[in-house]
Amino acid sequence: MTGGRKKIFAVDDNPENLIALRNTLKDIYGVYPCPSALEMFDLLGHIKPDLILLDVEMPDMSGYEALKKLKSDDRYHDIPVIFLTSLIDELSEMEGLKLGAVDYIHKPFITPLLLQRINTHLSLMEQQKVILDRNREIEELLEIKTKDIRLREAAEREARDASRAKSEFLHHMSHEIRSPLSAVIGMINIAAEETGIDSIKNYLEKALSASKYIMSVINDILDMSEIEADKLELSLGEFDFRTMAANVIAVTNPRASAKNQSIAVNVNADIPPLLIGDELRLARVITNLLTNAVKFTPENGKIELSAEKTEEAGGEVTLKIAVADSGIGISPEQQKTLFTSFNHAGGGVAKSSGGTGLGLAITKRIVELMQGSIWVESELGKGAKFIFTVKTKKGCQEFTS
Repeated sequence: MTGGRKKIFAVDDNPENLIALRNTLKDIYGVYPCPSALEMFDLLGHIKPDLILLDVEMPDMSGYEALKKLKSDDRYHDIPVIFLTSLIDELSEMEGLKLGAVDYIHKPFITPLLLQRINTHLSLMEQQKVILDRNREIEELLEIKTKDIRLREAAEREARDASRAKSEFLHHMSHEIRSPLSAVIGMINIAAEETGIDSIKNYLEKALSASKYIMSVINDILDMSEIEADKLELSLGEFDFRTMAANVIAVTNPRASAKNQSIAVNVNADIPPLLIGDELRLARVITNLLTNAVKFTPENGKIELSAEKTEEAGGEVTLKIAVADSGIGISPEQQKTLFTSFNHAGGGVAKSSGGTGLGLAITKRIVELMQGSIWVESELGKGAKFIFTVKTKKGCQEFTS
């Protein structure tokens, strides 16, 4: 009996591997061992899992063939699949990810890492399930903002300027949400009329990409709503700064690579191995700055992330983090409104690059919640350097097995 626990299919033709997976996962998840892909599809007729761990090399049907079949079936295409295989070459890994796997883990697996990756992907699926509810919430929020703007039009000059900025924001949001949403609907409609798996996969991949962008827009607006309501709070925990920075770089690198940009990382050795703070929000601040650097830096440009400890006293550690780029730069006039809500710095170029115009405003508020400050050093045509400080606590340095 699995009760209300998440259900995981473990598909592997090696009985020893199935036993190892079952023993690893049984205390947390409902585990369904399948010695072949064919038996997995038989079981799918009765149970829909929350996640599938899939071996690549199996005699009756390979993991790649099984994944293609899953993705071509509307009933199962949304089930996240993690390849768990002894294959370690890059081409095999790239093939699995191109087919739609969410992750690729090598055997023999490391138990804590496997559990963490499973938990991460299950959490992501939960977030995707609430996107429709969030769309409804954002429509209500936009309606409220619209009414608020109309009331502010008759107020004093400063209030009118604020209303004008918000009005432009709402117009921009209408485009930012409707355009990719129309693309999603269009791609899904085209895919529904296609018969070839490759064509269907191509259109669904484009729809997925547009959906992720809509999700990021919605998250920005909801975060800004929390900030305006003064409800944004930090969630403190112990974390490894270097690991967090590496994860951020891993997320940002594909975009930089697409423009042949290089990202250098320089984390000073004096930063303690473990810190106590809000890891996710600190990661988001760095991600926002790196994403902007990639966006406004031309092809073959250079970007650098640096971090150092500037002070340590009474268990409190002050960090200074900077993101520098060789991009288009920011004028003094643009810098004055750079961290303002509902604002796009630089007008034409920035607006044409898309986004909500809320990223730096949210970034500034998170930094301030961490008892820090953020500023920019830049000249037009000479790149930009965003610098911020945050206060954290020194974590426990003891090794625990």
